[in-house]
Amino acid sequence: MHEHPFIVLVVTAEELSSGTLASERQTAVLDSFRTHGAAIIVGAVDLGHCDALRAAMDEDLDDAARRPFALDIPGHVQHNPPPRAKDLFVDIIANPIAMSLARALMGSVRLSLYTGNTMLPHTTQQQPLHWDEYQLWPDLDAAPPPAAVTVNIPLVDVTLANGALEVWPGTHHDVRSARMFPKTLEVPHEWIETRRAKVPPVRIPMPKGALLLRDPRMWHRGTTNSTDQARPMVAMSYQPWWYRPLAIDFYSDAEPVLAKAGIKTEARFRDAFDHLVWPPNWDLVPAPIRESDPTA
Repeated sequence: MHEHPFIVLVVTAEELSSGTLASERQTAVLDSFRTHGAAIIVGAVDLGHCDALRAAMDEDLDDAARRPFALDIPGHVQHNPPPRAKDLFVDIIANPIAMSLARALMGSVRLSLYTGNTMLPHTTQQQPLHWDEYQLWPDLDAAPPPAAVTVNIPLVDVTLANGALEVWPGTHHDVRSARMFPKTLEVPHEWIETRRAKVPPVRIPMPKGALLLRDPRMWHRGTTNSTDQARPMVAMSYQPWWYRPLAIDFYSDAEPVLAKAGIKTEARFRDAFDHLVWPPNWDLVPAPIRESDPTA
């Protein structure tokens, strides 16, 4: 497996305090994201928050593991974190540095998805190669700028042994995915070996609490876990203010936490619901598009 080409930066105390990277370092991260499809930021999340959220997700794991597996592959558990006040942490769901980078890429943004996954111990099957978002329009000569940024945060150290994500650098520039809408998210088999010969896939080991910012159009898949410990990870998706806003369900006590986070989202606050259901409680009905300051 080849070394990945993505920039890896460790935040400084000044950057952590200001909630944004120094100008030249931000430029380097944006270049990595635009060119290769991802960037990695270390040190921007409180590790105690990772431990607390991991414990909360562990309480749900048996229930989540009885549900259909992600992409129907055994061991890959689609595992939404509990969206209640005591388990929501601003530096995870609306990390200031991640948000500043998302805004630099897309302008004003909203939280459009809060989810996660846990790879069970001794998982031996990989997911099929797929993308999470299609290109927005068919028959393009070149890919447009991103209309979403996914931020993955591992809640434990991620290694090649316990389930480092496999990604295919540069494939967010491939305009062909629009041809597949809405039939499948899986990469057609005949595309794979041609791309492998040009730019091979890589895996991304990361320390606990790292921010993996990736373009969701990039081909990727969950791999395997040969250890005897589960590998939990959470994921947020941020999208520009104009793009198909869908409501996200939170428990009622989460409202002040989201207000403190300052993140825009079409939240529905509910007293009771099944937060492990997948797909989430979108009802496939877009929330109303509100006027927004594109520079906010």
